[in-house]
Amino acid sequence: MFLADGQDFTAMNEVYAEFFGAAKPARTTVEAQFASPPMKVEIDCIAYKP
Repeated sequence: MFLADGQDFTAMNEVYAEFFGAAKPARTTVEAQFASPPMKVEIDCIAYKP
């Protein structure tokens, strides 16, 4: 996860928990500058389906 403002981590984590519950996937969260200033969050994921 990339956040425009690291101060948003707690709020983002609450929403993340709503979607994944107790089975949250591992993740890395960093603060980043985006090419488009209105962007606040970017999520990159890798999925595996056997």
